[in-house]
Amino acid sequence: EEYQELIRTISQRHGVDPELVKAVIQVESNYNDRAVSHKGACGLMQLMPATAARYGVQSIFEPAQNIEGGVRYLRDLLELFNSDVRLTVAAYNAGENRVQRVNGIPDFLETQNYVRKVMALYSGDMKYTPYGGTGRSKNVTYYKYVDSKGVTHYSASPVAYPSATKVSFSYSW
Repeated sequence: EEYQELIRTISQRHGVDPELVKAVIQVESNYNDRAVSHKGACGLMQLMPATAARYGVQSIFEPAQNIEGGVRYLRDLLELFNSDVRLTVAAYNAGENRVQRVNGIPDFLETQNYVRKVMALYSGDMKYTPYGGTGRSKNVTYYKYVDSKGVTHYSASPVAYPSATKVSFSYSW
């Protein structure tokens, strides 16, 4: 909840749907502003250091700067891929060059599942169908609700809110 206004303001300034930004943040970092991936992506929107530098982010863990850089990157990807949200999300995960090279969503298990999770959250679907693969599996549950101001929230913890709905995902890797 502490980032909702920041997300809305930055998203509107750059013409990106704040619901898309929330879905990306939920999948990328689960709203952990100190998150660091095994590949070195940092902060709420999991910016790679090179991407952060490209968008003028001076302090990658500072939420406003991280969201600003991530939203600007999403905006540029949306422009590059003619507003195709699925390709934009795939490029956010795998890089725009890979998406352009295959002219679609790369056939990487991580990217395929990433796109499916973000799109499920973004569209409000209650299910996410994992992309093939074998190995370990994991169940993830989020709670989605809309507050009295019309702002959509996602939480990894149960919430006592009348409109809260449970969104469960099961995926393999």
